[in-house]
Amino acid sequence: MTTNGLAAFSAAVDGLLAAATFSGALGARFRAHSPAGLVQIRRDPGQRRVPVDGDLVGRPGLAVVDEPLLPRRDGPSCGATRKSAKRINNVLNVLSKILRYAAEIELLDRTPRIKTLKVPPQKFDFFTSEEFEKLVASSAEEPDWHAAVLVAGAAGLRLGEVLALEWGDIDFRNGILTVMRNDWRGSVGAPKSGRDRKIPLTARAAGALKAIRHLKGKLVFCRENGSRWTNTTMRAGIKRQEKRAGLRVTGWHALRHSFCSHLAMRGAPVVAIKELAGHSSIAVTNRYMHLAPGELRNAIALLEPGRQLGDRA
Repeated sequence: MTTNGLAAFSAAVDGLLAAATFSGALGARFRAHSPAGLVQIRRDPGQRRVPVDGDLVGRPGLAVVDEPLLPRRDGPSCGATRKSAKRINNVLNVLSKILRYAAEIELLDRTPRIKTLKVPPQKFDFFTSEEFEKLVASSAEEPDWHAAVLVAGAAGLRLGEVLALEWGDIDFRNGILTVMRNDWRGSVGAPKSGRDRKIPLTARAAGALKAIRHLKGKLVFCRENGSRWTNTTMRAGIKRQEKRAGLRVTGWHALRHSFCSHLAMRGAPVVAIKELAGHSSIAVTNRYMHLAPGELRNAIALLEPGRQLGDRA
């Protein structure tokens, strides 16, 4: 790639980051792992090259990722900056998108394939049913937070989906909450999955939401002047609720994990959990299915003479 080609490629990257298709929450997430400080286009043969199949970064004098910013892929510490394998994959996924965009506008003849790291199964923390009930009961002292705890723990909303929830998203007559947007560090856009999802509300969650109806603005959870809560507000709030309930301090995502885990433990089908949680694939939902009691036994029992689909062991 010539110097002029590099300049054009860099300009294309800037254009991609500024494109309207990357506005809102999606754009914020994209820019969080973007070339601004993570991926750099350089003519420097001394820098480490990205693991790309093809000749784009194999040409003399071209490196795409700065050594200090993309640590070594070999070894548990992942380099001096101790970036996790998942963090490195986030950077490589953004780079892959940039390269595909460059191919679309014909700066590249083809899109090189980028190999990502293997990420070990992530452990997750969740509340037992007893712990969740303690949290719900204790949070009743602060009605707004009581409702937020139930929306996250009994409807499975992500932190950003709680922040972006509007009154128009809730159909009280039919008991349905529609997740339509996500707040990512102040930028509001589509949910993480990229599509809306409808969640039937439990009677308790619907009642808690009805109890805090207000005229401060369209946001369900907001300050007195109608402005939105922030991530800092949310972190401080859940910490306060957990301490009051005598529980360990976890964070908002433990409530979402609890939602999925409790559904699995009570025998909900994996496809139903996937749809309710808005997971991108069954593989994500399967992290919870080891908690489902007796599912293997029930599956084998279907092979017994006279058994039919839908019978339980």
